[in-house]
Parts: sequence; structure tokens; C-alpha cells
Amino acid sequence: MKFFWAANSDGLGGVGILLAEKWAKHVFDVKRPSASILELQLIVGKQMYTFIALYASQANLSKAEKDIFYDALFHPSRS
Repeated sequence: MKFFWAANSDGLGGVGILLAEKWAKHVFDVKRPSASILELQLIVGKQMYTFIALYASQANLSKAEKDIFYDALFHPSRS
């Protein structure tokens, strides 16, 4: 098994994707636009597959923190 993970430096929040070892060798790219968004791309044969894991916590967050999350989600190149 191979675990891909994104989180903040405090170890709070975070997301991950766990792959069987046979699929780990097909990983082409991993992007972590924020501590709560993880994008993983696999190439299998002639096909590219994109998996996105995210955690959109809304509790106890300010509007500014929520805006940062949604900006990273919809505009990852700005992160």
C-alpha cells in the first residue's frame, strides 16, 4: 500500500488517498493545493485518471478561511 497525504503543519485536518502497491507505480502527478485538497493522477495504458480528495470543514471557520479553501479548489494554480 502507498499513502498520499496533504495536511497542515499542525497535523490538523488533512486528506489522503491510499493506493494498492500495483497502482502506485502508475502515479504520474500529485498536487497538494492546500492542506485539505489532494489531487492524484494515474496513467494506466493510454488513459489518465484524476482522483481528488478534499475535506471541506465549515465549522468554526471564518469567511476568509472558507474563501481560501474555495479559491484553492477552483483555482489550484494560484496556490
